[in-house]
Amino acid sequence: MKLSTKLFILFQILDIALTFFAIRWGLATEMNPLGFTPGLIIYKFVATLTVAFFLEKLNFGKLAYILVGFPLLVVVWNIINIVFSLVLYFR
Repeated sequence: MKLSTKLFILFQILDIALTFFAIRWGLATEMNPLGFTPGLIIYKFVATLTVAFFLEKLNFGKLAYILVGFPLLVVVWNIINIVFSLVLYFR
């Protein structure tokens, strides 16, 4: 499996895990109008596997890392929100 595909899947799983953690512990709210429902999680997994399939089968070269950058930004954003929520909570 290509490195870009592994990173893409890792960042998507981290996104789901961090979102679940933040919502579960009251550190954030889901801004998606559909909410954080089991159906949305299943849809995200299917979409992740579809993109990962095409990342693996098609040769994007270094451009594949652009697709990896989007979920990386979401993970970084989630971490920043959680850290700031904790800082404000314990302030």
